This record gives sequence, structure tokens and C-alpha cells, in this order.
Amino acid sequence: MKWKINSLQYSTILALLIYIPILGIGTHSIINIAKNDAYLSTIITAILGIIIILLFNYIHSYNKDKPISTTIINLYGKVLGNVINTIICIIFLIISITYLYNLSNFITSQFLNQTPTIIIVISITILIAYNLSKGFQNMSRVSLILFTITLILYILTFIFLMPHTDINKLKPLLSNNITSITKAGIHLTFTNILPIFALLCIPKNNIKDNQKLNKYIIIFYIIAISLCIILITATISTLGIYITRMYQYPEYIALKEVNLLGFIERSENILSIQWILGYFVSISLFIYYISSTIKIKEDTPNNIITIIILIIAIYLTRKIFKNNTMFNYYITNIFPYITMILLLVFVLIAITIFIKKRKIPN
Repeated sequence: MKWKINSLQYSTILALLIYIPILGIGTHSIINIAKNDAYLSTIITAILGIIIILLFNYIHSYNKDKPISTTIINLYGKVLGNVINTIICIIFLIISITYLYNLSNFITSQFLNQTPTIIIVISITILIAYNLSKGFQNMSRVSLILFTITLILYILTFIFLMPHTDINKLKPLLSNNITSITKAGIHLTFTNILPIFALLCIPKNNIKDNQKLNKYIIIFYIIAISLCIILITATISTLGIYITRMYQYPEYIALKEVNLLGFIERSENILSIQWILGYFVSISLFIYYISSTIKIKEDTPNNIITIIILIIAIYLTRKIFKNNTMFNYYITNIFPYITMILLLVFVLIAITIFIKKRKIPN
């Protein structure tokens, strides 16, 4: 890999990966488990997330000049290494399918309810294919711009939503047992934070100012998790827990309360662009991870592989998720355990790196 990106671009992608799955995935899952104590669960997620970030940084510090897929083969040999890489790629494909369905369903249900979902899915994948064809360097620049737009829209959302919030709607405090609150926090960790491991496909030496990287990662992690905590708290305190649980996208419904600048109608459609842009970046990264693992030539976009993966994603999206009821059950009861496999795999990789470092001191 001859191209370079900077620490700021890298860290903004990480922040988007953490924050964006809140829409339709993270919020839906923890509110159904912890109910009006969901905002307390996000604090547990914030603490657990620090452990994930430390694990991520430890592996990335070892993974300096090669993508993680090559490092895995070097650690475990070609046969076992390819098995592990295949497992990781399958999980990221599942996450991509999940995000793709969630995004297309959101667009269809809230903006284009007369448009078939398949048209939305194909349109999104065409844009992703074009984005990836330009290489990761271009994608990282796009991510920085989209993160800036997302942050501006988020700040506007928070400012204009504040008058509609009522702290009393968060009461009674601790109405659920600590087990439910902890379980919801763990679920949110699995759904929103574990996908950051996809960024390990970028070697540390491909980041220009990588001496600043750990600091930037911590800063943007704090920003992203703070956005999650504020969003969930603001949603419940605006709608109340009963109305929040009625909708698949309660964050979007809460935005309907916003009167942007006093004269812009349907301002929720403008403000919700933040989630559409973020999902676009996230899915692009997962597909890039898979295509860079199944590489044909070094330093060139794997356009053919990317297109094949996207076609598979379109097909599986249509086949697996038949309706929203099935999808919502999957998000709460299956998806977190699929992403948990990522944690187990990368903990194993970290342990192997630790043992290897002890045997062969640097």
C-alpha cells in the first residue's frame, strides 16, 4: 500500500462507525431491553468501549506495515490464517447486509414510501461501488467531509430539540434491574463499537502522522460515544419511553419536534441526512475490508471483487430480511452475538501477538 491518509481522517471514520448504528439498531436494541434506563446503559457501553479501544490500539500498533489479513496469516500460517480471515470477512458481510437493509428501510419508510426497497438498495450499492473504485485515500477524504457535515447537523439537532425535552420523562430512575441495564450496555457495545475492527485493514504505516493516532482515536471515541449518550437521552426525554418503544426509528420521530430556524418545514429530513451519510461510509469500509482481503493486485482497487460482493449483499439483503418484525427480532436477539465473534477473534489475535512478543523481544 503506497497511499497515505492522516490520523484525523482515520479517526473520523472510527467515530462514524461508533455513532451511526444508533439509528434503527443500537437504540432499538437497548430501549427494548433497558426501557427508560437505556441512557444508563450507554454509560456502561462507554466504559466497556474503552477496553475495546485499548485492544484495537494494541493490535494496530503491531500491525504496522501490513493489513490485518496478512498479519493473521503470518501469525497462524496459511491454512488457519485463511480460515480466520474467512470468518472475519463473513461477519463484516453480515454487518454490511444489516446496515444496508436498515438504511434502505429507513429511506423507504420515511422518505420514499412509494419506491420499492430494491431500487433504494441498488442505488446505495452503486454509490458505494463508485466510492470504493477511487481507493481508500479518496474514501477517507469523503469520510472527513461527511463527518463534519454529520457533526454540524447533530449540533443543530441538539440545539433545536432541547426546548422539547422533559427530564421527568426519564423517571423513575433505575426502574429496571441492574442485569437488564448491564445487558443493554453490552448489546450496544457489540453493535456499535466492535465494528471498528474493520479499520485494522489499514496498516499504521499508511497513516502519515501515526504518532498522533492513539490520541486522536481516544478523542474521537469520546466524541462518538458522547453523541450516542446524548441522542438516546434526548430521544427518551422528548417522546417518553412508551412512544419511543412504538417506533423503529424513534430518533427520527423526535426530530419532528424540531422547528429549524422557524420557517423550514420537514426539517427532520434535513437533519436525518447525518445517518444516511454515516451508513454510506460504514458500509463502504466493510466492503473495502472484504475486497482488500480477497485481493488480486496490490495498491489497486479491487473493482471486480467489490462489485461481486455488493451483488451478493443485495441478494442476501432481499433473501434474509422478509419484514421489519423479523429484522427487529434479529437486531435484538441475534446480531449482537454475531458481532461478539469479532471480539473473540481479535482477543485471540491480541493474545497471540502478546505471546509472540514475549518469545521474540523487539
